[in-house]
Amino acid sequence: MKVISIAMLVATLFISSNPYSNFLLAEDNSGTKNVIIMDQGAAENEVDLDLLESIITLISVNDEKLFASGIYGEFNRSISKIISNVPKSQILEDLTIIKGYDAKNKKSDQLGNLSEIYSYLSNNDAKFGSKVYLITNGTILGESENTKNRFLDLSDLFKKEGWAIDILMLPSSEISVREIFKSVSDNTNGKFYDLGDSIGVNSLLNDITGSKFQEILNVNLTKDVPTLKSFDIPPYTTELKVILIKKPYIFPEIYMPDGQQINNSTANIYINTTKNFDFFSIQNPDAGKWLIRADGENSYFKSLVNFRNDINISYIGDPVYPVSEEILLEVKIDNLDPKIVISNSKIEALIKDPTGKIAMYEFFDTGYNGDKIESDGIYSTKFLPNQNQGINDAELRISWNSSSAIITHDFSFRTEYFPYINLTVDKSVEVQLDEKIYIGQITTKKSDYPYYVSTDEIELMVFNEFLESDTIIELVPIDVVEEKKYWKFNIFVIFPDTGLYKISASLSGKYLDKNFSSNIPDEAINVKILVPFTETLLQYIRIGLFVIFFLAILVGGLFFYFSRFAPYGRLLDDQDNLIVDFKNLKRPLNKLIFSRNRIYATEIYNLPFSGGVFIFRKKSIILEKDPKINDPSIRVNGIPSTDLIKLDHNVVLGVAGRLIRLVKD
Repeated sequence: MKVISIAMLVATLFISSNPYSNFLLAEDNSGTKNVIIMDQGAAENEVDLDLLESIITLISVNDEKLFASGIYGEFNRSISKIISNVPKSQILEDLTIIKGYDAKNKKSDQLGNLSEIYSYLSNNDAKFGSKVYLITNGTILGESENTKNRFLDLSDLFKKEGWAIDILMLPSSEISVREIFKSVSDNTNGKFYDLGDSIGVNSLLNDITGSKFQEILNVNLTKDVPTLKSFDIPPYTTELKVILIKKPYIFPEIYMPDGQQINNSTANIYINTTKNFDFFSIQNPDAGKWLIRADGENSYFKSLVNFRNDINISYIGDPVYPVSEEILLEVKIDNLDPKIVISNSKIEALIKDPTGKIAMYEFFDTGYNGDKIESDGIYSTKFLPNQNQGINDAELRISWNSSSAIITHDFSFRTEYFPYINLTVDKSVEVQLDEKIYIGQITTKKSDYPYYVSTDEIELMVFNEFLESDTIIELVPIDVVEEKKYWKFNIFVIFPDTGLYKISASLSGKYLDKNFSSNIPDEAINVKILVPFTETLLQYIRIGLFVIFFLAILVGGLFFYFSRFAPYGRLLDDQDNLIVDFKNLKRPLNKLIFSRNRIYATEIYNLPFSGGVFIFRKKSIILEKDPKINDPSIRVNGIPSTDLIKLDHNVVLGVAGRLIRLVKD
């Protein structure tokens, strides 16, 4: 008759009936069937056996997809389907068999066991995503030099079916076999847990429960010296989970902030114990300092804590950022409970870059420092990365002044070298008119390596700000690859005229599902258009003829101008009053140039007639009459005058009762 551990059965049934032990269960993939397989070799070592008992209790409670359990040893192998109405009894029966097994100096048929598992999953039509929990101390029956390859060959069968093998390596296992079994888990996309190491145990507990626990205590207990550890629970916490890892004879205690020890009789508190793990689930715990107390002799003791609340945190920033640009990180924080006040908290993130360097950045919802809209529940920060490519791990922290505890949320993002464009051009060129000339080269790279693009992704402009004529540009790829992708281009241009031109180039496209643009400063090139000799000669001839023509006109104009005598003399009346001083008479510029030796009567203000013109010659001044209406008659020395009157010192003009005579200077 099989003897079942009463303590374990009670604990198991208690856990399975506990509605609040809602650790994250396996993903509900239709048709997936998970199997737990235990190595009978664990019976040889008491530490292994106790840990095995604790682990299978944990898995049986948390994995709803658990379909079968089995054991194996040196010769025997068995896998049995778990009965749905009593789901844990099969596992307990298998454990009882292991406890009664004499494993001394015996090794387990590991390869036969894997073959048996594969056959069982195949016969039961296990779907992609099924999983095997293999708990073993790693002793191998019939080990040889080729053992590792045989393991890998068998694991390939699981990999092809999409069945993962999680290896749970018990503490007594040897280093050499750990490497073999780790290759099996790695090959099947499973996980490897070294249960002789605290990191392996913590990782297993995190993965099986689906909660991220924080290790707050890891000590060796000393007799009669109690170990005390306090920890803070932040406001608005809805559930507190504690896992205490210890030896079977250690019985730790947890105290609430008011000093009361928790137990199963306390409302909203549920306690589940195994030999190595004590699980505590506390609903709506009091905020403040909690206390863990443990006492014992020569025993390890670790404490893991996890708490959750109704604050929903999600990272909404980009999954990837260029290493050369400023990063804007954004997280959305929703309050599912209206009692929770985020505005008086401090929100910051601890970010570890790909090199391991850690920095802290504060997030804001103020509309500043990169935040787009004030008080919209989206908190932002911005910073410049360290020019390193890789994964950046971030831990968002929410804290209040009233408590030293923090609420955390993990996320990550990548920083990547993005494509960029380079431009090299000549500083000056001389070219014939309408000639296509090489002026430079464009290259596209990512980091220091070629990045292949199409010509449509490059925008190139060559222009002169003071010329309206357009340049003709041709981008010619050098290294041709498939799908019309290139990374190096020669630039050819036909310039319309001489002058200083600017060259602008940019690269745009999509990289890692993110739009990007690479721009560089404009380059300048001085262009001189060379004219052919015949055209130059004709141009010089045209210029020469123009100069000759211009000089001829200039000489003729000067001759015409200086061939005319400048006005001289004065007109006086019989009282010797000045009527006009011809030499100093102010005249319009056009008359000074074109009528230098002719002064019209209309130009003389005090003259009693307006019709006529005074013509100045070297030895005489002639008045040429051109009477206008209402002009008085002109008499010369009392005699009616002719149309041409030669003026001299002895000539007196009689006009409208006035006598006018000429005085030469």
